[in-house]
Amino acid sequence: TNNITSSYYQGDGSLTTTGLVGGWDASEYTSGDVVDIATGSRTYAIVGSPTIVSSSAGYIEFDGSSDYLSGSTGDTKTDTIWVTDVEGQDYAFEVLYNSDELDASYRAFGTYWGTNSGTNEVYWFGESGTGGGNGHYHIAWKDNDGSDMRFHSTNGTQMAQPGTWYHVVFNVRTNVGGAAYVQIFQNNIMQYNKVETTAIDSLKTPGSPAGFVTFGAQGSASSKFNGKIAAIRMYDKALSKEEVNNNYLYFRNTRGYDI
Repeated sequence: TNNITSSYYQGDGSLTTTGLVGGWDASEYTSGDVVDIATGSRTYAIVGSPTIVSSSAGYIEFDGSSDYLSGSTGDTKTDTIWVTDVEGQDYAFEVLYNSDELDASYRAFGTYWGTNSGTNEVYWFGESGTGGGNGHYHIAWKDNDGSDMRFHSTNGTQMAQPGTWYHVVFNVRTNVGGAAYVQIFQNNIMQYNKVETTAIDSLKTPGSPAGFVTFGAQGSASSKFNGKIAAIRMYDKALSKEEVNNNYLYFRNTRGYDI
């Protein structure tokens, strides 16, 4: 079932770093490739010509056509940087974004991509124009038979508007009574809370190559995002309500985003 709550969770606004394994922040950009915020050494190549504003309230603006960030040139990243065992690992994907448009297409914030026994698999997160209408959120995996396991935040109302900043956290708990448990927080409010009855054992684990990450596009450089993304943070754990709140307050109060 989907549950809506309007409750705010109180916190001190300190940015959560426990469990952080990857991502980037436009405010830290200097020149060249975008540097990973967790390692300080992993980089993401800039594809196309996105506009980059590196102030405290900065962003990378993607054109929805040719711009995205790639884990490596030619999309051949081979090191596992995030999900190592999706059948038993919780994780979270956090994004601060502002869309230029909403349409009937999927617009990907980020994708983790790999192969397993020669079959492509993808774990990706984005803004969706289907499954309930424009302005909804989307998360998907490939399962072992090659089909998709998808979650749409179909709450009957449009959750996002173009030209508006949103702080969104996708929480995934992969082993709750043999099912996947998904939460989506938007601007510190839990907008989506669903237990998926499909057994988590049917989901793939990254094979060889272990996978790579793209931002602002699906792993195959499709479903490109059109708008501004200020930061993306990936965790090898689900975030608590207090951690979601702290990160929201950090980006709103400390960094000055209108969320």
